[in-house]
Amino acid sequence: MNSGEMLGKKKLLLMNQKPQSDEQLLWYIEEFLGFHIATKAVCPHHRSPFEFISDMFFNKGEDNKVVLASRDSGKTQDIAIINALNIKFKPGIESAIVGAISDQAYKCYSYIQEFHNKNFLYNEVINSIMQVSRYKNGAKVEIVVGTATGVNSPHPNIVFFDETDLIKWNILQQGFSMPHASNIYKSQIILDSTRKDTEISTGSMQKLIDNVEDGLMPFTEIYSWCIWEVIEKCYLPNCSQCKKIMRYNEEGKPESFADKCQGKAKLADGHYQIQEVWKKFTTLDYNTFDSEWLCERPVKSGRMLPQFNENIHMIDCEYNPNLPVDSCQDFGFSNPIVTLFAQIDSSDTVYIFDELVEYERTAEELCAENGSWNLKNKEYKPRIWCCDPENPSDRKTMRTHGINEVPVKCGVYESTQLVRKWLRPVSSPKPKLYVSKKCKFLKNELLNWKRRKNSEEGEDKDNHSIGALRYLLWHYFGDNVSSMPEVMTKNPRQSQGLIKGYTEQSYTGIRQSIMKGYK
Repeated sequence: MNSGEMLGKKKLLLMNQKPQSDEQLLWYIEEFLGFHIATKAVCPHHRSPFEFISDMFFNKGEDNKVVLASRDSGKTQDIAIINALNIKFKPGIESAIVGAISDQAYKCYSYIQEFHNKNFLYNEVINSIMQVSRYKNGAKVEIVVGTATGVNSPHPNIVFFDETDLIKWNILQQGFSMPHASNIYKSQIILDSTRKDTEISTGSMQKLIDNVEDGLMPFTEIYSWCIWEVIEKCYLPNCSQCKKIMRYNEEGKPESFADKCQGKAKLADGHYQIQEVWKKFTTLDYNTFDSEWLCERPVKSGRMLPQFNENIHMIDCEYNPNLPVDSCQDFGFSNPIVTLFAQIDSSDTVYIFDELVEYERTAEELCAENGSWNLKNKEYKPRIWCCDPENPSDRKTMRTHGINEVPVKCGVYESTQLVRKWLRPVSSPKPKLYVSKKCKFLKNELLNWKRRKNSEEGEDKDNHSIGALRYLLWHYFGDNVSSMPEVMTKNPRQSQGLIKGYTEQSYTGIRQSIMKGYK
């Protein structure tokens, strides 16, 4: 037997041997399935496509998985690879792939057919049509379309939903009942998608992500990767070429590809050609490119606060015992009653670290011994509690129970401009307003508060927490003078008349002295 025959025999042996490690699995996919899978997580909080495939094959992590990934990053291909490996090495396993539309379902099947013609699966197939493929070891794969009828028939071990953001929420709810565990295999739900532009999205993907992050889907974890995880490695000696690839951002200002990349492509090990990403960057509008290729949350048109970007402003932010606490309040009853808790450092950067949202509660209930206002007031001891001056009865109740309410009178337009300025300061590359990731209500309103049609004014909905925020910022940084002289404002213009006999320069020294140790 010559060396070529020996090598062929060894390869045949390895083809039928189940991989036992990540290294063996990666080699098997490249050698027998013919695909290169990216292995590096380039962006913070992202994971590589190979980590998802490996976790599925080796049954690691949570049973259910939500995969948020960019366009052309191989989501459907990855699902087909997982199914092909399961068919080969997990006898009797059953799965269903749900395509959002018929074309997507056919694409899934075409990948499965391609693997049928490769050596590692060629002799395993009994029969295969688009609806169902059966294999000699008892494995089965069904392909269905994401309709009420489609998701009410098969009951496999694993259900894969492909392009979930195009599937209506009620259809997904029906589909979640599809998977059944067997004596050997557990039940699993896998949902993948690009997060589509708001004009075509059903909102299902974002709702899934929010539910997982809020702990409402405890057996589920999120995998995310964008174009920077799957782009080919950049070997260009410098970024001069990418600096010439230009587009205009949402403010109409020029922005280069190098501004977006910031060297990420030099860390990647994917397959997608850099020149092709250049084309998408310059051809697509900024919202489509950022949402579908960078996996950033899509921006709704007509937003009152387009400066807010959850990828920038939402941070891991906790209470800092070295900083004083301030609170701000928007009254309501049938509308939500929203309270925000904030800390301001010596650079005037505002950190919203907690929120409280109540419905149909009176001020007496909220200020009672076990009321949420009273409990938060004792926990954080806010210096002030900024609120709407047009509610004297509730303010009196707050004062009676030891809450230092401060009425703040401000115009909606002017104070909204102040929020915009703190989200994106003209004089600084960094925001002066950050929000804790746990403040979901405030985040949703910052994203969803919209302009009225043919007006610069905002709609009277999705703005309750923003009202509270406006009071706080206006109290410290607007044009009003606090009605509580003992609470020193940090804006020199506001301090005129409160600190007599000092120039703006001498006030700066006083302010630095006051704020020393806060940061």
